[in-house]
Amino acid sequence: PQASLTWFRNPNHILQASLSTDKTYPAYWALQSAISYIDGYSEIHGTPELRPMTRYNMNVNYILKQKYVAGFFYIYDDAFFAQTPYQSSERLVLIYKMLNWDYLATAGVNVVVPVKAGGWLDSRFTLVAMNIHQRCDDYFGEAFTRDNLTFSGRVDNTFKLSEGLSLELNGVVQ
Repeated sequence: PQASLTWFRNPNHILQASLSTDKTYPAYWALQSAISYIDGYSEIHGTPELRPMTRYNMNVNYILKQKYVAGFFYIYDDAFFAQTPYQSSERLVLIYKMLNWDYLATAGVNVVVPVKAGGWLDSRFTLVAMNIHQRCDDYFGEAFTRDNLTFSGRVDNTFKLSEGLSLELNGVVQ
């Protein structure tokens, strides 16, 4: 299910909010109890007890003058699953196995600012800051809780050199 709301005070002030949820099921091959051998030191283990993951997603965006955007997002993945490598403590082998974590939660803010200079430059700056929180109480018999704060910036530039000829120059930093 998904719900969206748009509040339109006037063309210069728009507020958008959305909530959604989705369920993701593991691939059939991941649920098999078999072991596949990659080489003498790597194995892929099946996980018959793997549970589906439920994602809850919330977004709120404020749009100023139909071009500047400031937003907040929160994503919560209950029973998140991923294929993770584990170095066995019993023998010299790297084990790849799909595991359910307790959850994966991501919260962040983003800002989009377009800039135009005459008719020759059209740029867009995007800044994102987010915190990623992961928790698993049974990662091959161990527990972990992990918090990461990350920032990223992106700039997209289009230079109009002449009629019908333009150059794009883009950059990303994280």
